[in-house]
Amino acid sequence: MLNVCNIILVLSIITLIILILNIPKIIRRDERDMEGMIYTFTGKHPKNTQGSEKHLKIPRNIIQTVPDKTKVSNEIKENMLKLKHMNPNWNYYLYDDNEIMSFITSNYPELLPSYLKINHAYGPARADFFRYLIVFHIGGVYLDSKSGIIKPLDDILLPSDTFVFQLSGNYVHPVDIKYFNGKELNQWFIVSTARNPIIKKVIDDMLKNINDPENIDYYGKLGVLRLTGPIMYTNSVASVLTHFSSRRIKPDSISLGGFVYNNILKTDYRTSYSNKPHYSTLKIPILYP
Repeated sequence: MLNVCNIILVLSIITLIILILNIPKIIRRDERDMEGMIYTFTGKHPKNTQGSEKHLKIPRNIIQTVPDKTKVSNEIKENMLKLKHMNPNWNYYLYDDNEIMSFITSNYPELLPSYLKINHAYGPARADFFRYLIVFHIGGVYLDSKSGIIKPLDDILLPSDTFVFQLSGNYVHPVDIKYFNGKELNQWFIVSTARNPIIKKVIDDMLKNINDPENIDYYGKLGVLRLTGPIMYTNSVASVLTHFSSRRIKPDSISLGGFVYNNILKTDYRTSYSNKPHYSTLKIPILYP
């Protein structure tokens, strides 16, 4: 009888030791699964089932892009994880170049020729093209992969929001921008409902630019700003703002109304994306002939 009790005691101790040794693995499981989400995209956009007490017209979708999911820097990866941790009741979608091509081919095949007219060396111009399409398609919050927030999106957005915009305090283009005394709208974040007519106008104007033969000689940073980027975006949005619902958010003492332009530690965030020459240094045309 004593031997049986001793055996049971020894087995109990072994079981307890095994459980203690596995506690760190259990604790790390959620973080590991969350990190795995960065490299997983099903191509579907299910409704968020976690729910929230606060009703929003803006769909709870966070959208970001990178050139290649297999080459995401630690700084960018950490920034993405912060977004997910701060917004557990939001869906998170990350697209890379291959998935962007698949998305356009599947959902907007008629726009694929225009997308492919953009020189592949100008990744930011192609990213501009896609961010407008995906926000129009599913709605939500687009953020550049280096950008972030200082508080949950549920605390930044209002239930009545359908389109949110903000003027940049740093960039002025008095020749190119016809509104806001030449200031551009921040385009590194876009907040909108799906099928929003404001975003539709942006897409239409971008397509006109891409297919205008007079723009074939655009190159470098200013060329991208004019063709698909903030200059085009600002003029397009401003031209229809009085016709549709929108809200302008103003910078606060800590951030840009809750949004942060550069949320990674690297001073030169451009080195977190690619070893290729930055598009601002290129002298080749943005559009293929």
